[in-house]
Amino acid sequence: VYIGTAKKGVTNEPILIHSYNDFVTAFDYSDTDWDKYTLYEAAYAHFKNSVHTSAPIVCISLGTDIDAVTEEAFTAALNAIDLTPIKCGVIPNIIVAPALSSTYADEMIAKCTSRIGGKWGCVAYIDIPTDSVTKVAEAKTYKTTNSITSKFARLHYPKAKHSGKVFHLSVLDA
Repeated sequence: VYIGTAKKGVTNEPILIHSYNDFVTAFDYSDTDWDKYTLYEAAYAHFKNSVHTSAPIVCISLGTDIDAVTEEAFTAALNAIDLTPIKCGVIPNIIVAPALSSTYADEMIAKCTSRIGGKWGCVAYIDIPTDSVTKVAEAKTYKTTNSITSKFARLHYPKAKHSGKVFHLSVLDA
């Protein structure tokens, strides 16, 4: 399940996406607005890459303004994951939040610890922020300093670049 922002679409509702066209219909898409609309990175990675399509994915929008995302809004999106088995017919096992996971790591881990719908386990894919952590040694320290030691968390560092696009490793791993 991807949690992030998009130019359009309903908020706090899991949407099952099978193709690039499904994604565009639900959320719109732009190759140039990844910093503002964080779900677009996932759409590119799964549907527009030159290697292969990887589908389906589930996306939950937090709205259109990444700067307006609050802990309350993020928690509401995490709680919406519980609807995924019923609404989408799939049981998610990974939670990814490009550009937001380092801020809301504790909330993501808590969701995985409590299990989706109280039944199914998952793993939170968390990106170490590359703006403040610039070396591998610092990344190791970040893990300890931020107490990210849960078996329900998988840390990712640094970012990757392909075809002129910069990706969070959590997105490429998912």
